[in-house]
Amino acid sequence: MGKFIKVKVVLISLISLIFIVGCRPTSDEDCTFLNERANLHDEYIVSVRNVQFKDSIFILAHEGDTAKSELIGTRSRYVEVTVLLEHQNIANADDHLLDENDFKLKDHTGVKIKNVTFLQSFRASAKSEIDFSTRKPIYDYTWMGSNIEAGTSKEITLYFEFPKEFEMDKALMILETDFYYGGLVVDKKEGTDIVLINRVSENA
Repeated sequence: MGKFIKVKVVLISLISLIFIVGCRPTSDEDCTFLNERANLHDEYIVSVRNVQFKDSIFILAHEGDTAKSELIGTRSRYVEVTVLLEHQNIANADDHLLDENDFKLKDHTGVKIKNVTFLQSFRASAKSEIDFSTRKPIYDYTWMGSNIEAGTSKEITLYFEFPKEFEMDKALMILETDFYYGGLVVDKKEGTDIVLINRVSENA
């Protein structure tokens, strides 16, 4: 009976774990984390440089604005995601104009990332499998409507809004980038997902 109780306690403890995302590198590795470069549509390289949580932000709220407006989150907080987009210097380069449909912040549900192992490590920040609805970035004409010429790069800052009580610092978040969402251009490679934490070594 005592042995059964110990096994039961162990199982409950395992179920209650807060997960750490790590990745076991292999030859067919395709998961991407903070500060790692990902192929986008065989034409762009995308990487997430930084993630922060903000109580207030500054944006160009309307097209044609020249001064930024401050949004103060009385009932909200914001996830700030800094993204570097590198447009490769190729023939017949795309002339895509950035818009709010190009980026989505989503939870872990249904994300297809190969070879991801949930590891515990005192060296990494704990992240829970907290569900939340997918979000598009707040309209910000600092970057919306702009393009990236072939052979150049652009760093943009995305802001995503959450209720103030949401524990965003504990949630596992994934940034999806897809300039051709919905399969409008059939000959382009699909979009990419980036996990918004640092890679955790298997030996960490």
